[in-house]
Amino acid sequence: GCDSIVTLDLTINYSNTGDTTAIACDSFDWYGETYTSSATPTHIFTNVAGCDSIVTLDLTINTVNIEVTSDGITLTADENSAIYQWIDCDDNGNFISGETNQSFTANTDGSYAVIIDNGSCIDTSLCYTISGIGIKERNNTPIKIYPNPTRGKITIEGIDIKNIIISDVSGTIIKQMVVNDKQVDLDLSKEAKGIYFLKAHTHQGINIVKFVIE
Repeated sequence: GCDSIVTLDLTINYSNTGDTTAIACDSFDWYGETYTSSATPTHIFTNVAGCDSIVTLDLTINTVNIEVTSDGITLTADENSAIYQWIDCDDNGNFISGETNQSFTANTDGSYAVIIDNGSCIDTSLCYTISGIGIKERNNTPIKIYPNPTRGKITIEGIDIKNIIISDVSGTIIKQMVVNDKQVDLDLSKEAKGIYFLKAHTHQGINIVKFVIE
């Protein structure tokens, strides 16, 4: 009939789980690890009472395709449907005014790159060198071409123009004609967009003028 009483001082520890979501550009550092692609890693927190807690990271890594395709004097960003800004690598990376299209056609020899914003990340391509278009214009006789740039229709004005030759940057002649006049109107709207050269022969010599079809 002598009852005994035992009292338990009880503490219950619980393990925890959790999820973390992260979106990053190019790479993400998480508990000493660097991730460069989307993943779902886990990390264990050891509890002093032996109840470990686990957290899972739902990681999305976004990237920008900064590859550029070079075709003669035209550079084209491989990333589609983005915001573009072409820069001059030889001018401390300054923006080239008005050059915000996916493709860029150089007017002079140089080194160029593009800043790309795809809505998630912003990155800059490598610099690409364009050469072979640095032809100096010879101005023995004043020759005017307008409008320049043009959408195809141009007016050529000069003194005693004998004949004209129009060629592209590769040297291919696309038009050649005898003139013997002071003004010539031409329609080159069927030609591809790019840089062209007019060689005009006059009684005073040869004049070479560069113009652009947009």
